[in-house]
Amino acid sequence: MLFYIGLIGVVTVISYIMNDIPTYPLLEVFSNTNTNTNHIILVLGSNDKTMLKDRMNTAVSMSANITGPITWFLSGGVKNDNGIHMYEESESTKMMALLNNNKKKTIILDSKSSNTAENFAHFKYWLNTNGESYTHLTIVTSAFHYSRANTMFNEMVEPGDMEVNWGLGSFSCPTCWADERLHIRNISNDVNNAMFII
Repeated sequence: MLFYIGLIGVVTVISYIMNDIPTYPLLEVFSNTNTNTNHIILVLGSNDKTMLKDRMNTAVSMSANITGPITWFLSGGVKNDNGIHMYEESESTKMMALLNNNKKKTIILDSKSSNTAENFAHFKYWLNTNGESYTHLTIVTSAFHYSRANTMFNEMVEPGDMEVNWGLGSFSCPTCWADERLHIRNISNDVNNAMFII
């Protein structure tokens, strides 16, 4: 009887822990093309609507120079403020709305990521499990965010033979550059936590 009660306690603790680990599929796929693509545009989200639009405008502008279909990987979830959703709609869903008039495309929505490291962790998971091969990757973010994002990308993702380019939006908030100096101190911790989720 004592063993049975102890076993129930262990199962309860494991269930509690497992509830905090995301289950796959974390990504949604929308496709308007049956043609394989060889170019990925990865857009990193932002909870600032103006910054998000600037990043998407940068991405759409860059896509005009790409011939053929594109796989869009839109990464950004719903931000929380002390457990309360700041927005009802994920960043990736907002980004998808800005692509309605774009050329034939496949869209991958990552609506679970809550920071830059998780953006790359979910991208890495998708890249390693989707069975396709790509020749080009364009990562789009803001200019102030580039240094941290590039460091995380290089630590987390093995691009293989893909040519990697960056597109940098110019919009910046009054404290963005100063805030970024603080975030850079947490790169190792953020990367380690994000790699746990995949």
